[in-house]
Amino acid sequence: MDAGQFQDRMQRIEELIAAIQEHANPVVRASAVELVRTLLDIHRAGLEQTLGQILRQGEPGQAILNELLQNDLVSRLLLLHGLHPVDLQSRLERTLDSVRPRLRTFGADVEFVRATHEVVELRVRGGSVDVHRLLEDAILEAAPDVLRIEFFDADTLVGRLLSLPLVAEN
Repeated sequence: MDAGQFQDRMQRIEELIAAIQEHANPVVRASAVELVRTLLDIHRAGLEQTLGQILRQGEPGQAILNELLQNDLVSRLLLLHGLHPVDLQSRLERTLDSVRPRLRTFGADVEFVRATHEVVELRVRGGSVDVHRLLEDAILEAAPDVLRIEFFDADTLVGRLLSLPLVAEN
């Protein structure tokens, strides 16, 4: 299953969950939601035990895990279940390091302001719509669990002074 097929399946799951939540019968609705949660719990437990077994193998297990993490489907499943062994900040730093050479071709650079699962804030120098699109695509590829990406234009912040009114003491 490639990334596009995975996204299609996830979209279909969301549509089915929405349809279930709109069902008129509250018993059917509650049973279906419980079914989905139970299946996800079982999958998470199985994946958790699999990861534990792999990591108990020491260095060879770590090599296997590193290879598995290169697989987009495996990586996304681990993210879905909250089991991805690489934290968000590390995934994003690695991603930005990998796109910096392309950013330089646009005369741009980027740095983190803040990164959480809710929002990733980036300060961009020399940014354009193409640079923003490149960064969005790269970040969502590495961290599909991020809900929002915000850009701050570093060029407009550099060298500006903020005038504040003087407050007279009485």
